[in-house]
Amino acid sequence: MKFSLFALAAFALSAVATPTNLVSRGSSTVVIDDFKVITQKSMDLNTVVTRIDPLNFLFQGPKVVNGLQNIVQTAQMALADVNTPPMDVFPDDVQVEVVDVLTTFVKVHQALLSTLISKHGLLSLVPFFGPPIAAALRAIEAIVDEIAFGLIGMIPNQKGPAMLQIQSLDSSLNTTIVIYS
Repeated sequence: MKFSLFALAAFALSAVATPTNLVSRGSSTVVIDDFKVITQKSMDLNTVVTRIDPLNFLFQGPKVVNGLQNIVQTAQMALADVNTPPMDVFPDDVQVEVVDVLTTFVKVHQALLSTLISKHGLLSLVPFFGPPIAAALRAIEAIVDEIAFGLIGMIPNQKGPAMLQIQSLDSSLNTTIVIYS
């Protein structure tokens, strides 16, 4: 009985893992949707951060930390999607669309970072807000860099515009990390 269960498990695993059954998680639709989801989460968190004031920062601080950690988790899933084979080069029109979505993501995330900088005075009053915020921002920076590396292979004709966006976001992230460190 044990042997047959083992054989069944091995058969099931081999059926799932065969290259012909791999479905690209890195399809253009998935990659674009990933950026849209992260963009929406950044917009939503920016709304929370914008509303922080001297009367509510103690209650809003944990929401900021949790929101950033949620963005990290979502970005990790996006990274998995970008790095899951087969990683095909997208058609030219889709490459342009990816850069458009990336540009929107960068603008929205930079707005969030700017708002975080403006609320640093309040959020830094409580020692357990600043370090987790800085840690989440460092994680986001690392993941964005990894996503960029994988994404460039899919959009080689738009490498220049995509890298400009990534470099711009990296600069904003670095500034915010320094302020919260």
